[in-house]
Amino acid sequence: MPRPRKITVEHEGQAFEFQVHERDLSFGRAGMGRYFWMDGRQLRKGAGGPNFRPSVDLWWHVVKQAGEHHVPQNEMALVFAECYPLVNTAKALQDVYVDAHLHANADREYSFEDENGVRQRRAERTYLLPDEDVERLRQIAHSRNTDLIRSELERLFLGELPPAHEMPAFVEAAQAWIGNGIVALRREDRAGLQRYTHTVDEWIRKFRRRGGIDRVRMFVNMFSYDCKAAFYMCYANAWTGILESLRQSGDIDPLSERFMRLWHHQNRAADEAEVHRDVFCGQILALHPLSAIVLTSPQHLEVIGNYLGLTEHDALVTDRRIVETEEYWDMVSTVLVAAHEYDRSRRRWDETRDHSILTSSDLVEQQARDDATASVRVFFEEYVAARRRFCPECSGTLSFVRHEPGGTADSPAAIVHLICMSCNRETAIEVGQDDVLC
Repeated sequence: MPRPRKITVEHEGQAFEFQVHERDLSFGRAGMGRYFWMDGRQLRKGAGGPNFRPSVDLWWHVVKQAGEHHVPQNEMALVFAECYPLVNTAKALQDVYVDAHLHANADREYSFEDENGVRQRRAERTYLLPDEDVERLRQIAHSRNTDLIRSELERLFLGELPPAHEMPAFVEAAQAWIGNGIVALRREDRAGLQRYTHTVDEWIRKFRRRGGIDRVRMFVNMFSYDCKAAFYMCYANAWTGILESLRQSGDIDPLSERFMRLWHHQNRAADEAEVHRDVFCGQILALHPLSAIVLTSPQHLEVIGNYLGLTEHDALVTDRRIVETEEYWDMVSTVLVAAHEYDRSRRRWDETRDHSILTSSDLVEQQARDDATASVRVFFEEYVAARRRFCPECSGTLSFVRHEPGGTADSPAAIVHLICMSCNRETAIEVGQDDVLC
């Protein structure tokens, strides 16, 4: 991945700097667009990378300039968002809503062919749905029934929630944690709140260590997910400013801006809605792994392009008449299809990744694994991930480049060369035999 581009957002006398990447996308007949995005891997680890702090700070600055920083709902959102780095690496978040990113080989199936006497490996995508499934999802989308759409997504992704009669106790416990954070904010401003997050961190760690207390763990998981959703709100607000900066610099056209307003947007449940969660449970399409499926599929992008390229698109959105168009619901259906394609690949990988098969077996070509050099890639990338080895320059994720023998006969080792997916810096580590076997 090339080096990120720095974008400065100015608002009411303050400047906030973001790091974003860019690429071209083809939206079929609608034409080419330019897509900008943040590296989501950085947001999902440790301190949240270079974009976490400016996202939260910009949102709170906007709130303060609007004179709404003493509104309890905004104070609550800030407390949740500040706690996000405490939980952004927690796998238990998947128990609330599934958004685990796919392994590099999860959506590919490999076959081998002879070409001019040379055996070549071919990789094919495996996440395409049968036509009858696609038609079913299209009918759900075109029913224009948001409850049906929500149910379809929740069936795929939503985890276990407390029964209705227990929910008040969960809310009361969360209010106690958040209330103390609001007190710290009011007494000592942002610095006091950030100190308070250390206390929350201790509580979360203590409760996660306890075994056999299902309701306690469920509470921690739900609290953690609220932290994620609150930060995603800050993220969506940041993109409002980033798009304005890109527009002023002439770096985006209307088609590109429309797509990013869709892709970086966080839906919010209507205040009068009976179910007080949006159809995507606070998720943002750009940060959910189904995004990768959409962005690499000409078919999905063309359907979205038909929606973005509508005549009078902006006026239809402003007047809230966009939902009256067939193209809007086609776009919804293609997101539903991508969600199922992601789920299918994820389940397939989970079912096959731990299966061992002799390489001489005829079944080897059907397994969800790579072969030869790619197997070495998977092994070493999983090795550095398990040992939390990151780029020494920017703490970015490391990707395998090559390896070579090293060490001595008594202590065999490999020199593994890796490249940072964020800053493109190459680094090398020594992997000894003892490391491999432990």
